[in-house]
Amino acid sequence: MPDTWLDWSKQIYGYVPRQTKEKERYVVTKIIESWVDQGLSNDRIFLKYNAGGAKQCSSGRNKHGVDFDSCAYVQKGLAQLAMR
Repeated sequence: MPDTWLDWSKQIYGYVPRQTKEKERYVVTKIIESWVDQGLSNDRIFLKYNAGGAKQCSSGRNKHGVDFDSCAYVQKGLAQLAMR
C-alpha cells in the first residue's frame, strides 16, 4: 500500500526511495526482522503484516468494498512455517 511504503521506507532508509521489487523486499525483510527482535510471536507478525496495528484478527469488508480475512491470513502463514 502506498502509505505503508512511505512509512516503512522512511523507517529503513531515512527517506522514500523509488519503489522497486528489490527495495520492497529489503524493506519488508528489515521491518519483519525488527518485529522478531522485539519478541513478537509468529502469529502476531503475520497479523501485524496483514492488518497493521490490529490487536486481534478479523474479517469483513473494508470501506472500499474489499473483503478481508486476517484470521485466514495468519493461519495460512503459520501453516507455511510449519511446512519448513
